[in-house]
Amino acid sequence: MFREKLLGMTIIVLLALTLFVPAAGARLAAGGPEAVITNSTLILTGKVIKSYGAEEERTFTVAVGRVLKGEYAEPEIKFTAKKNHVYGWVNIRTLPEKNTELLLFLRCDEKGNADFAFDLNCIAIIEEEQITGLIGGSNVGINDQHWQIEDYLQAYNDFLHNAEQAGKRAE
Repeated sequence: MFREKLLGMTIIVLLALTLFVPAAGARLAAGGPEAVITNSTLILTGKVIKSYGAEEERTFTVAVGRVLKGEYAEPEIKFTAKKNHVYGWVNIRTLPEKNTELLLFLRCDEKGNADFAFDLNCIAIIEEEQITGLIGGSNVGINDQHWQIEDYLQAYNDFLHNAEQAGKRAE
């Protein structure tokens, strides 16, 4: 009898405690390649000049090469990410190596601070004027839509080449 009451009280206490525990507020923001391009307010190229990772934080700095969309006047841009307690490493899943050339898809907040447009597939590797990979790239599925890494590479290459052609015409 005592065990049944103890078990019942334990269940009631546990249920009551779950009411006071906040729901996990984390969500993973992802989109297809066209959404990444469209929703980016700042798209630029550059070369990694510093790259550092610790257990709970990753940082890398890029010397800005070309601004392909938006405005950015600084010679460098620095990114720092802390490990997410739900998803682990999100934006900077893998640190880019020093001297790697990148294409970055970013959004600026109301203060002008730039961060990645989405949590996935916003850091592309450029080799010989071609997008050859994504830093920490991932296939994405949202509802009935699915994109493979190759879809991002193709869309990003198309964007890069169209931006280069527009830049050549403007000169």
